[in-house]
Amino acid sequence: MSERETAPLRHATWSDYRAAARSVRASPRAATVLKSLRPRDTTRILYARGPLPLALYIADCEERLVWRGPDEFAVLQTPLGLRTRYPLPASATVCRWLDSNWGIAVFAATPALLELLSLAVALAIGSLLVAVCVLLLALLFVSVALSIGVAHPMLARHRLAPGEAAVGTAVWHHWSLVLLHDADAHTPGRMLEDVLHRLHRLIARDVQDSARDIGGHAESVRVHDTLVCLASGVTTEPVLRWLVSRADADVPFGPGSELIMLAPQARTDDVSPRLVYIPFFRLFAASVAALIALIPLAMVDWEKSACHDYTCPTALLTYGRALHWLAYQFLWRDVPGLAPSSVESTGMGFLVHFLLPVTVLVGVVSARTLTKNHRTAIRRAEQERRRTVPRVLIMSVKAEERNAVLAGAERITGRRAQRDFTGHGAVYELGTIGGARVSLVQAGEQGVGGPAGAMLTASAAIRQIKPDYAIITGICYGLYPKEQKLCDVLVSQRVRDLNLAGVRDVAGSVVSEDRGENVQGTHVLLDRCHAAEQDWDRTRVHIGEMLAWTTKVDSNAVVHELRQRYPRAVGGEMEGAGFHAAARRAGVEWIVVKAISDWGYRTTNRYHVEAATNAADFVLHMIDMGGLRTKPTDLLG
Repeated sequence: MSERETAPLRHATWSDYRAAARSVRASPRAATVLKSLRPRDTTRILYARGPLPLALYIADCEERLVWRGPDEFAVLQTPLGLRTRYPLPASATVCRWLDSNWGIAVFAATPALLELLSLAVALAIGSLLVAVCVLLLALLFVSVALSIGVAHPMLARHRLAPGEAAVGTAVWHHWSLVLLHDADAHTPGRMLEDVLHRLHRLIARDVQDSARDIGGHAESVRVHDTLVCLASGVTTEPVLRWLVSRADADVPFGPGSELIMLAPQARTDDVSPRLVYIPFFRLFAASVAALIALIPLAMVDWEKSACHDYTCPTALLTYGRALHWLAYQFLWRDVPGLAPSSVESTGMGFLVHFLLPVTVLVGVVSARTLTKNHRTAIRRAEQERRRTVPRVLIMSVKAEERNAVLAGAERITGRRAQRDFTGHGAVYELGTIGGARVSLVQAGEQGVGGPAGAMLTASAAIRQIKPDYAIITGICYGLYPKEQKLCDVLVSQRVRDLNLAGVRDVAGSVVSEDRGENVQGTHVLLDRCHAAEQDWDRTRVHIGEMLAWTTKVDSNAVVHELRQRYPRAVGGEMEGAGFHAAARRAGVEWIVVKAISDWGYRTTNRYHVEAATNAADFVLHMIDMGGLRTKPTDLLG
């Protein structure tokens, strides 16, 4: 039995839903939010959707309600084009239909109740007059509702906000966040993390159920869909500003627009141009109106010429009478007491008949074209972002190294990193720096071995993020105290793996022989580090061979032996071998950039923070100067 076939698990009660609705109504942006959640139907006097507690109940039954409490919750909406309907108990199914068809239900129920009331009055008090008045009231309600529904589209002048026309297209194809309520606005990050986690679970469930229905099995589901956030669904200004300023937020129609798109690979430094379409239908309608306004000028002359010798009481001898008659001809109707006397006016009225169906046809075609253009533009924008934005993975091990990268990225972007928990390990999305999308992961332990070591952590992160460039940064030990200084930056030209070795007897002594690789780093990242060194003046940058050894070195004698055996080495660390193995296996450009925190003997933690900061800042400086804004496959030459 699939998950969707089980009974829904509700997280709140009806009293909670009512309390949540009161909290939304008390929010600063309540009018905008409620207008978005409960728009008017075609009659303009009834709501198209049910009350907010009813909508929250349905969302909770379908697991679209992300609930932390009446003052902190969110509502997701499935793509309208999928027409996904989760099986619910009978009562919830009725409530779902009632919520979706609230306007129709109220429109039908109101006159029906009034008719029952009139019958009850007639039977109870025997007053036929009162019963007839109640029936007339029911007819008046229906007449007013229908009249407003017909007149409003013709008389209302609503100017669409930027991106408002594309909202329907976006929510048709993507999951959307239609309500985000955080009354205190203290922890919107936690709320959105819960939303993204729920979104991943719902999509994964649908994929797994679909695979099961066709006899397959989907063990691991990777979600890469864009989450469409509606600005009109955010109840407080601080949360709305925070949402727009997120590192992974993109506002394709410019500031102040309705659409906010959260996509794993969205670019935020390359704002998409505002989509502007030629309003052809408006132009056509204005032309028709101008034509109908100008033709009567000629009709007056035609009518006067036809009636100059005799009296024509019904002739169109004034501009007002001619315009009145022609407007009715446009609507395929005649005006009592008005009729043309000239052949030209009669023929013109006949031709004007055809303007109405042509106008309707142009309106339908224009609406379809506008929808198609918006859908194409949104899809093209998403594909362009995914195609052109390179991904950079930075890996750290110790907490000081992670914090140094987070602090450095926040100084550059002005935004805090967003955490993604959809994979095995937490991924810190740092935002777009220098035209590249940068992510950070942290290995759980030093060295390359173990489930949380550098090799498996890097492999899992590469599978999840699919980066174009991978960089490991942090602290290391230096080998030459006279030529180097503490906190200097070391960049790997090559990485020598000391973990694989052989031993044999030679003249009664045991001799160790290296069997590990001595791998040259990828040339693109090495070249970018050379370029970044030019305007990096905080410390010296030493580029050379890095020794990768999972043994913790705290011995002057061992350091002396390393200098003797590997004279080209500039330093040593513990994770480089596993990191480069994972990156090479995946075909990803890689490099090791670390800073000296000690000399491999008499080690202390005194310089850990400063060294980690220097290494992280050098890496971010190299990215920020634009060195990685182009994917390796798109580089010239």
